[in-house]
Amino acid sequence: MPEHAEHDAWHDTTTIARLDWIHWNTSAKQAKTRAERVSDACNMLAEGKRRVCCFDPSGFYSKAFSAPKAAD
Repeated sequence: MPEHAEHDAWHDTTTIARLDWIHWNTSAKQAKTRAERVSDACNMLAEGKRRVCCFDPSGFYSKAFSAPKAAD
């Protein structure tokens, strides 16, 4: 495995894919699970995996999601 392959893979993914990786990690309730997911994510990225598997990001996005309104 090339040194820093996960770093290169991270920067080669799309913004949405990166958000899915982040949401997958932060959706874990326990710190131990989050730490394991960081390690797993680094390994998966180093192996060339571009998207997180077995993760449904639909709970993070909704039609009500929008930018804040400017104050009058």
